[in-house]
Amino acid sequence: MAGRPRQKGDTLKKNLTKEEKEIRYKQEELLSEIPSDKIKPQPWLNTRGKKIFNDIKKCLEGTSILANIDVFGLSIVANEMDKYIEAQLNLQASGTTVIEEQRNGTTKEVKSVHLQIQKEASEVFSKLGTRYGLDPQSRQKIIDINTEPVDTEEMEFNSKYGNL
Repeated sequence: MAGRPRQKGDTLKKNLTKEEKEIRYKQEELLSEIPSDKIKPQPWLNTRGKKIFNDIKKCLEGTSILANIDVFGLSIVANEMDKYIEAQLNLQASGTTVIEEQRNGTTKEVKSVHLQIQKEASEVFSKLGTRYGLDPQSRQKIIDINTEPVDTEEMEFNSKYGNL
């Protein structure tokens, strides 16, 4: 997603012609008609990955941003979180370093491969997670796009005289 996120026609502050508003409302209507009735984890996810998928789906149900096509991206997000958890469990069990034997017979202490797995899974999760509002900043963008416009005069009146 390059640039600023698109605002809904109702919340847009710039002046639009009637034709531009009509086009924007039609586009929003088309987007709202994208089916979202088959959002299920992909079969290749393991049990923990499916649980993560369903947890994320449950958290995002109220936002109405998920559609059927999102199952692939959301499955990748769940899979990466599962990899991260698995690597963390392995690190807790075996430590962050391992003893590796060299060709000449000596031994050397090196970083565990699970550190790299954890780092890569975290990076992929962070990149894809922003698309689904899994961090505070991207959630705020979703809220800003989906909120109704606020009348500043009404807010000033309510702050002076209370909500009458």
